Amino acid sequence: YNRAILRGNRMSTNGMLSLFRPYLAFLLFSLLFGGGAWASDKRVALVIGNNDYRSVTRLEKAGNDARSVGNELRRLGFEVISVSNGSQKRMNQAINEFSQKASGGGIGVFFFAGHGMQINNQNFLLPVDFELPNDANDVADQSISLQGIQDKLAEARVPFSLLVIDACRDNPLPKKAGRSLAVGRGLAPPSAPNGQIVLFSAGANQQALDKLTDDDSNPNGLFTREFVPMIASPG
Repeated sequence: YNRAILRGNRMSTNGMLSLFRPYLAFLLFSLLFGGGAWASDKRVALVIGNNDYRSVTRLEKAGNDARSVGNELRRLGFEVISVSNGSQKRMNQAINEFSQKASGGGIGVFFFAGHGMQINNQNFLLPVDFELPNDANDVADQSISLQGIQDKLAEARVPFSLLVIDACRDNPLPKKAGRSLAVGRGLAPPSAPNGQIVLFSAGANQQALDKLTDDDSNPNGLFTREFVPMIASPG
């Protein structure tokens, strides 16, 4: 595949399982347990979990999601670069380190849990030091471009990359009188180069859910709590 989008929705856990498993079981078996050249090549992962946003809605479980995914990838032999509550500078540093370490062979896994937005069909991941913008250009200047990450991995000649974006799909910016941004609710379908697969935890214009009900005490969001057991289960 050169492109794949995994779409979730507001649905019961059983419904999510039936949607996720056919895609992820095949993908993860091939990616993480498969034979061929990848089996002996280096495996590098970058996991980012952003909870403590300063100017937009704080999140509760993004950090837990990143830790859970990172722990499972380590068990599978990945070198994991972890970032918790990353600023724009720290995220860019980690992305550069990640692309360099994965360069020229092997596989790379990028996992982001936090806020995401789209502007003019471009996807942006928000660092915790993101400030309320005056216009759409401010968002791009203060954020991390998903396409930029993909371009760096392509330039580094990483043979195969999996990018998992567990991001809130609604617009996290508070509504203020006199301020309007031309942003969409969901993230835009990515244009993935050959050798890259992008998975979203929710479909376009849908919200990624942290919990099913107010009494849901699971430390992980809905996508990650289904994703992590699949990583750990061969086949």
